[in-house]
Amino acid sequence: MTTLPLRRCGADDRAGLCIASIPLPRGARQDVSLGGRSAYRQPLGQWPGVVAPSPRRLLIVADGGETPAELRVTSGVPAPADAPPSADAPLVMSSPDFLFPWETHALRIEWAGRRFELMLGLRTHGEFHWWQCCRLIIRQDTPSCRVVEMGGAIPHILETQAMIEKQKGFAYPLLHKHNWINGQVYARLHANGVCEFFARHINSKFFDDGLTLRDAVPVIGLRCGTPAEMDAARGPFDGSLKSLRVGPVEFDLTDAAHLATPAKPGNFTCADGFLIWQPYRGVELHAGKPTKEITGDEYICRAEDEVIPRGVARTVRFNVSLNSARSARVARYLPPAWWYGLCEEFQPQPFLPVSNVLDETVQAAIEWGEKWTIHSGFDDGSIARSQSRGVDGRFEPGWEGEAPYARMLGAWRLGDGVEHDRALRAAYFFTDVCVDHAAKQVRMHAYPPNAFSVPMARVLGPVAAWLETGDPWLLDTARAVTETAYWTHKNSWPRMAVGRDACFTRGAVMLYRYLAEDRYRAIARDALADAVAAQMPDGAFGDQAGGSGIHQWGSYITKPWMGLMSTNGMVDYLELFPDDRELLDCVRRFGDWLMSERVEREGTIGWAYQHGFRGGRKFYAFYTGEHQTLPTPDHWHREYLARFLGFCALRFDRPDFMAAYMQSRRGAERNMGSDHPYAQALQFIPWLQDNLWQVRLTENGLVSHPLWFGPTTPETAQVQTPEGVVTLKWEDGRHPGAEGATIKFEERKLPDSL
Repeated sequence: MTTLPLRRCGADDRAGLCIASIPLPRGARQDVSLGGRSAYRQPLGQWPGVVAPSPRRLLIVADGGETPAELRVTSGVPAPADAPPSADAPLVMSSPDFLFPWETHALRIEWAGRRFELMLGLRTHGEFHWWQCCRLIIRQDTPSCRVVEMGGAIPHILETQAMIEKQKGFAYPLLHKHNWINGQVYARLHANGVCEFFARHINSKFFDDGLTLRDAVPVIGLRCGTPAEMDAARGPFDGSLKSLRVGPVEFDLTDAAHLATPAKPGNFTCADGFLIWQPYRGVELHAGKPTKEITGDEYICRAEDEVIPRGVARTVRFNVSLNSARSARVARYLPPAWWYGLCEEFQPQPFLPVSNVLDETVQAAIEWGEKWTIHSGFDDGSIARSQSRGVDGRFEPGWEGEAPYARMLGAWRLGDGVEHDRALRAAYFFTDVCVDHAAKQVRMHAYPPNAFSVPMARVLGPVAAWLETGDPWLLDTARAVTETAYWTHKNSWPRMAVGRDACFTRGAVMLYRYLAEDRYRAIARDALADAVAAQMPDGAFGDQAGGSGIHQWGSYITKPWMGLMSTNGMVDYLELFPDDRELLDCVRRFGDWLMSERVEREGTIGWAYQHGFRGGRKFYAFYTGEHQTLPTPDHWHREYLARFLGFCALRFDRPDFMAAYMQSRRGAERNMGSDHPYAQALQFIPWLQDNLWQVRLTENGLVSHPLWFGPTTPETAQVQTPEGVVTLKWEDGRHPGAEGATIKFEERKLPDSL
């Protein structure tokens, strides 16, 4: 791994910290740094099947200064010149009545005689309320970094002894009634005086089921420098301010600036001896046309309403420097794509990334994602569910957890720092806003509270973002949502059908893949067994079902889409455990059903959106009031097909599956239209490319065992290797033997350092 080259994402040639999340092979050494600099190293995850500690990632945060376009992973970790900043929690204010106690503490950070303090609060009822009942925890203490966490409850209504005296006993109106928002800060305090902060307000629950808070806007209190210096920092925060200096302290606000806009700005003001930062105008939750049909408004709440719906959270990321010789900026570095492939990040195989003519679909997805993502405001990072627009020109948001993961895969593959940044922001939007943190369930897209959807519990995005940031909030949310989705599924099991409601198993498989915790393998396998039990006799799957009346209608619907989502987690699982006969047989039966249901539409042989209802071809669409004859008159193509049909072709030695895929995709190469084809194109087109060529890096050079599926399969491709891009070509344009084709290229030996 040493001498591995890393490329800087942004244009900054100086920064306070250099950060990189390095994938690790099994059993890899961990005593490495970036460019020979002192560094904090945080192991993330664990390889399954390895007894000794063998992390999946090594998050390295190194001393900054000059940040060249390329840094290399180097052996050894030099000792830092200074000790990390100290952290304590001094008392700031407290109750005047000893018998009615409350206390507010600040998180105080000090380094080389310079200090600042931080606390989280609300602007509400014409005043500022600050967190109480706080605790500071030192999560990790190393010579290079001190990792701390602090939290507390921020009261919505400040209770007084007079209020309690007025109505004593169990009928007191705020007893077992939600009356606060949780404040939480996670921080890494580095030995060079530069600190990373993840500050969030979370409207979760504790003593009741949680409530919406009104007349409430989250704020962050900062104390540094003199009162005059803090007063001079007053003003709007509209997204244009990326850095701020108050006395001896420099703030990098680049990430947080995305949350504010000129139309809906936050601000800086002063009160209670603190500089008070309001990082956004208020919580804004846009849902789309279905919510308007239900409530009369596409918005669940607008920023100017100053409402915090139950379950909503928002993370504000910023950096602080107490060192005049180090900027508060952080430079992100990415490994090359071939390293991600070698370390099984693109899939559970050490295949090198391959490109060919199928890249056209991937490029179309990237362009669509750039156009149909919100790039500023409270819902920064939100990706469109579809291209239809409603009030204020806003598109309906997708609230889809696979889309940020797909975007991150694209960033790793392309080495694209812009896409990497967008993927992180999309993952935080999903984690903070799309998950109801009182219920630990994912909201049903387009619906007002409290509507939830087990199929939306796709936590791949938060897991990927955790691998890049080390922020435990992301992983904790992924764990909680997966557990809740599993038990919500079990609430209604046995039931007639399991369709797309099996999607949450993908998150469980991914958690096992990166954490090696048997609990998540067990969740996935048990839920997938339920999906097998619900498969129809002809191999198809129902849509999604549970409950009665309109909610059970999906049990009778058969769609290729639903079966592909039902089996998606099965293929994930089979990639890790290929000998699971029950799941493999289920996949085979569904594949056979797909092949038997091909129809010609729009000059293309493939599939339609819906194929059956109650074993026949007649259907009543309740949402339009129309009667239909099935299959529907459309050509339906989503890149779930690339992975599923490719898997069936490879695993069952069935070239006809591959030919069927290539026929179906004709005319759909650049057809995105919504977050589903966007996310699946970025995930599964590359999966197919890599698996068709199966290029591995060995001690003897590059070895490939591609399979030939006929004239529709691309004959040439490019593979990314440690020594550059190599072109691959079928020998004589034909399949030379049952063991696979020989690729014409010069064999290259691995560098000794690898």
